[in-house]
Amino acid sequence: MTTRPGAAASLSRGGHIYATSGYGQVLDLDAKDGSIKWRVTAGSPLRGAPTISEGRVFAITVDNQLQALSTEDGHRLWSYDAIPESAEIAGSASPAIDGNVVIASFSSGEVVALRVENGRVLWTDSLSATRRFDAMSTLADIRGRPVVDRGRVYVISHSGRMAAIDARTGNRVWEQDVGGIYSPWIAGDFIYVLSNSNELVCLTRAEGRVRWMTQLDSWEDMEDKSGPLHWAGPLLAGDRLIAVASNGQSGRSRPIPARCSAISSCRPAVSCRRSSPTIRCI
Repeated sequence: MTTRPGAAASLSRGGHIYATSGYGQVLDLDAKDGSIKWRVTAGSPLRGAPTISEGRVFAITVDNQLQALSTEDGHRLWSYDAIPESAEIAGSASPAIDGNVVIASFSSGEVVALRVENGRVLWTDSLSATRRFDAMSTLADIRGRPVVDRGRVYVISHSGRMAAIDARTGNRVWEQDVGGIYSPWIAGDFIYVLSNSNELVCLTRAEGRVRWMTQLDSWEDMEDKSGPLHWAGPLLAGDRLIAVASNGQSGRSRPIPARCSAISSCRPAVSCRRSSPTIRCI
């Protein structure tokens, strides 16, 4: 299959490739030969990968509409309209599934839990900025996919707010003043996130307390402040956290051991490795 301008993302499942398009289409393709089994128009461009569950395709359009489509022929089963935003970060978070509940986040900063079968709203929350320092801080976009872990939903917004939400009731368990555009990574009792300020942050899963924070380089040349770097991640591999920069540099940080009690004694060291100037997706 040839990639064309406007393509968004795809997901392979059971011999099918379900894809969304910047041209406002959702497609089901045969994984063997790429032939199109069905194609439907969403009405607006889509910039994030779909999520598949229980015979349904869930996709979010750029005007913040969650659509549930049948995997059989693509017909629309139901939809949910969040608050539209005129400005947003490129890309979109895929919905998360927790049993018979779909959890979607939007560029408005909204987080919504709905019944998979009929779209009935169970609870809503918002991570829009409470304090606005500049134009960028007004973007409440939740670009990273919500993460569901042990009965809680973890979400982080660009506007500087991260929260743990009870998956059943929608009540806030805790929130922290950390902003980012990539999904948190949860391992055991700890959560690792990459902030808008290029900081690798480790928080406790239960209470959201910061255990340690490591600053990554923001420039290729730190002395001259030239060559801005944009980081993506993190990814946990073994006992190492990995973040990748826009120049191909990778920063590696050893996670905090669960047995440590003093933050200062567990602060990780960061080692960097340079490679070709390409972006490697995590």
